[in-house]
Amino acid sequence: MEKRYLTVSALNRYLKAKIDSDSQLQRILIKGEVSNFKHHSSGHFYFTLKDEHSRINAVMFSSKASKVPFDLTNGMKVFVQASVSVYDVAGTYQLYVDTIEQDGLGNLFLKYEQLKKQLASEGLFNPENKLVIPKFPSKIAVLSAYPSAALADIIRTIHLRFPVVRVIVFPIPVQGKDAYLEIIRTLRYVDTLGFSEIIIARGGGSLEDLWNFNEEGLARAIYQCKTPIISGVGHEVDFTICDFVADYRAATPTAAAIKATPDLFELQQAVDNIKYTLNNLMKQKIILNKENLNRLKSFYLF
Repeated sequence: MEKRYLTVSALNRYLKAKIDSDSQLQRILIKGEVSNFKHHSSGHFYFTLKDEHSRINAVMFSSKASKVPFDLTNGMKVFVQASVSVYDVAGTYQLYVDTIEQDGLGNLFLKYEQLKKQLASEGLFNPENKLVIPKFPSKIAVLSAYPSAALADIIRTIHLRFPVVRVIVFPIPVQGKDAYLEIIRTLRYVDTLGFSEIIIARGGGSLEDLWNFNEEGLARAIYQCKTPIISGVGHEVDFTICDFVADYRAATPTAAAIKATPDLFELQQAVDNIKYTLNNLMKQKIILNKENLNRLKSFYLF
């Protein structure tokens, strides 16, 4: 039997395809120390991420590197969100970094994980404890910073989708020391006003920026509410304790508005389809009745 030999390129492409198809490697959170850092003239970051025993090469492309709010330096401890892939030209695997944060927030992250584990064990995240989001709300409360881009997106989306619904905004602080206490007071008050649902929203940010939405007191206040709550805090990659305890977690504030409302255009299409079906059924019924009437009229007894 003739032996078939792969080319090096074919092998590297195969390994790249295998790794890229592994969902567990497409969004990983990893921490380590930066070394061999190079800020390329193209704007890309190239560095090695290491710990006491191992190291891995990493690249952060300029479109994302330009958004890093601090100077990356050798020896810096960092938290990284990245995907793993193969650079098939060199036959090496490496991290493709999406976001990077300084490890100064390490204690916050640990606190976040501990609280998440505690509340989960108490059942605050259980699906059976979550309220159903109504399909046709009559009145929606939005708790968000005023003014803000997140709030503007929510209002615009709701008015486009379901303009007949009443929307009332309750301004809240979404950042700063003890802002969550004001959020709790506002939330408990709104919960007594008979709204169909409540949206809690703010734009994206770092773990520190979003920390008020990771406070235990706010999580328990959300759990105790009798009104269905949609959490639209942060962007797709941001997860807060509020997201887990709310009745529905939306990836963005705009997605929260979409979940909160039906699409009036789609409803109109559904009504038109039903109307068309009923008209056809009625026409068929009339035709059948006419045929029966004609048969009776021609019956010999008449």
